[in-house]
Amino acid sequence: MMIKKLLRPTRKRLIALATVLLLASAAFVLVPRAEGSKDEKLAPEVKMKDLAEVFAAAPQVAPDAGAVDAEDVVVEEVVLTPQQQLLYLAQNDHIGLLEMCLENTAQYQDYALTFEKQERIKGKLGDSQTIDVIHRAAPFSVGMRWTENAPQGDRVIYTEGQRNNQMLIHPTDGAARFFVGEQVLRDPHAKEVMDGTLKPITIFGFTNSLTSLVDMYRLAEERGDLRTEFVGVGEMAGREVLIINRFLPDRPDYDAAKTTIYIDIEYLVPVMIEGYDWSDDEKLVARYLFRDIKFNVGLTEEDFSAAAFGMKEK
Repeated sequence: MMIKKLLRPTRKRLIALATVLLLASAAFVLVPRAEGSKDEKLAPEVKMKDLAEVFAAAPQVAPDAGAVDAEDVVVEEVVLTPQQQLLYLAQNDHIGLLEMCLENTAQYQDYALTFEKQERIKGKLGDSQTIDVIHRAAPFSVGMRWTENAPQGDRVIYTEGQRNNQMLIHPTDGAARFFVGEQVLRDPHAKEVMDGTLKPITIFGFTNSLTSLVDMYRLAEERGDLRTEFVGVGEMAGREVLIINRFLPDRPDYDAAKTTIYIDIEYLVPVMIEGYDWSDDEKLVARYLFRDIKFNVGLTEEDFSAAAFGMKEK
């Protein structure tokens, strides 16, 4: 991982960093999770980790030659390890952290992963869906195959600029296929499509997710609405993650009261995002989980063809 910019914190910020780095808790403590309703699939188990085990102690500042008032001491330049910089940003600057992650996504030309999503639509929490996904950055392309709880379509492909910017969908239900055919074209933003999802396929992907997060953080910060929290460092499905919370007041253009973001420390992408409602801090609005990620696998135009998904072009 390349860190292009070095932080130049004051002594007070360095002390804050050192305090965070030296926090000690039980080495593996389970994160309390809401039990959820019977139709809610619980998120993967997350284990919190002792920060002292994960990151080395903060860099030491050489003592001054003469006696100096401690309040007047300013560290001109402190070179932090990548892990220390991430931790500092998670503690003090969520926007800076997310912008670093966003910049890092430029190296990912394509990827394949398993996507799990669960959304509350029109007040009802839907079943958790499991989807095998391939994605290519340019041209923007997404291919999805549902393996659990498919909605109206169990296979979808979308490539920006192709098929008149429509999705090619394989209907899940056999009766539906009898009337509409083995594949149909749909506008990603059509009402019948958006009635079954909170987010269109056109904004899928880590780059779009991070852009959306940064934009919401900035909007809330400008309004004076933003409140943030560093939860800690955890382990989820064998991956080390930074866990941060964002809290927003109840306004029409905010998507959740509390948003919890799990950032993979190695990949610098959000591997899980959870949103909770204002009426109940355990009432799930949406959960998006990305696992088994494989970056830069060499996807081509053929991988997003109708034939690759068992369909024919319309």
